[in-house]
Amino acid sequence: MALSGMAEAFVYGVADNGKQAGNPAVAHGFVGIVFYIMAPLLVLNKSFGSGGTVGLVAVNGLCMALRSIYSLHFAHLHFSKYCNIQYKSRLEFVGKFSPKFPMIMSFIVSFFMSGHSRVVFIENQDSPLMSMGTLCHIDIGITSF
Repeated sequence: MALSGMAEAFVYGVADNGKQAGNPAVAHGFVGIVFYIMAPLLVLNKSFGSGGTVGLVAVNGLCMALRSIYSLHFAHLHFSKYCNIQYKSRLEFVGKFSPKFPMIMSFIVSFFMSGHSRVVFIENQDSPLMSMGTLCHIDIGITSF
């Protein structure tokens, strides 16, 4: 979320003319259409992920990624044009501020640990919300964080 917000603020902050300021609105319109199509599919479809709230979060993540991609593309063009900074590729540009491999791996490991914990401690038991299984699941989430 931080990357998306900062990149969009940068786009609006350095826009030279009305066309540059209006282009993000077109990109946001496209992202809105993607959300309109994908949200019902991922929220109602249990075959992809868990559906429900998890599906809604997945759609929001996808839309945020699309908005970030547009903003980063604009930033790449801006720095190439006005700051005389040349990168071999857009991947090199993005690599300068992207999370490094150990951080990405820690996110992936905690994602799978939390998913496994949910299945073991919550979904496979008929326990109430405030149970030892729920506390174990919460503890694993905090530890993974």
